[in-house]
Amino acid sequence: MANNSLNPHNVEADKKLLITMFLILTIGMLAIYSTSFIQAFTYPYPSPSRYFEKQAISAAIGIILMLVLAAMNYKIHLKLRWFYSIVILTALVVALFFPSHLRAHRWFFIGGFSVQPSEFLKIYILILLAEHISSAPDKMRTFWYGIFYPFLRLAILSLLVLVEPDLSTFFLIILITLTLLYIGGCKKIHLFLSITAVGIAFFVAYKFNRIPLYQIKRFTDFIAGNNNIQSEAGKLAMMHGGLLGVGLGEGSLKYYLPMQFTDFIAATIGEELGFVGISVIIFLYFGMMKYMFDLVFTHITDDFGRMFMIGYAVLIAYQMLVNLGVIAGLLPVTGMTLPFISYGGSSLISLLMGFGIVLSIIRRAE
Repeated sequence: MANNSLNPHNVEADKKLLITMFLILTIGMLAIYSTSFIQAFTYPYPSPSRYFEKQAISAAIGIILMLVLAAMNYKIHLKLRWFYSIVILTALVVALFFPSHLRAHRWFFIGGFSVQPSEFLKIYILILLAEHISSAPDKMRTFWYGIFYPFLRLAILSLLVLVEPDLSTFFLIILITLTLLYIGGCKKIHLFLSITAVGIAFFVAYKFNRIPLYQIKRFTDFIAGNNNIQSEAGKLAMMHGGLLGVGLGEGSLKYYLPMQFTDFIAATIGEELGFVGISVIIFLYFGMMKYMFDLVFTHITDDFGRMFMIGYAVLIAYQMLVNLGVIAGLLPVTGMTLPFISYGGSSLISLLMGFGIVLSIIRRAE
């Protein structure tokens, strides 16, 4: 059971985790400024720091929320989970009625800022799954509790993401769910049956033309080995950077790289900071995840806290691997952001909120 009071030893222990996260965030802010200033000049009132300023505001909001959540007892989220569900469900529905942006209804707009509800859904799903697994771990090997019930609880929210459409987030949700259920004790045969069911559902959706053609084309082109302009441009940028890169702000291929400060920001970092720069980022990510897993297995005794921290580490790992896999040409283009680095307010704020819950778990461990 978790303590209600802060553990001074654990407050000290989470400093390494905080430092690692802030290093990654700092690299991201520098990369966004370096890669976005040209596009910022296309607006009626041009400013080279337009995107940097917006990301800085998002970072400030996220850090404040992170500190608030770190100060709260994380157990409160168990009581608030139904409230969270209503808020996120409403936000996902509202986004569907806003004008399409980039061929999808994933955002709604408040003032000069866009909100992407599916990013916050990822953190809510970690809370939901951690609560489900920790509530009755002895039932996880049954079909109904171990696989059917959690998928039923996630069905409406996940389907709304699919309707947007946002296939990459939908598959990420499925992947995280299966991973946590497996770690939580679900039988392999039940996982196999659920994967089969998802596969059949997508085959039926494909046959009845329910999947957008541009998303089908991305996948078929990748399978056929056809060159994707974005992936090829990303690989060229990485190759141009070589070992040490051409210098921060000195990259030239970023002017021709689509999504150069969002989905493909790692390619720009590779050009300007080289293989060494990318290696440092990967090292920081794995350092963060290793530190979280070490704490899970040595300090965290509360089942809900353990499962949430594992889920958060898995979320960071999957997003990082998918983003870098796309740039390396190992995966089709997905639109998955690089955690704490890619431009995107909703992604950054939601990740910082999740990080705040992680800090709360660590600080209250026995």
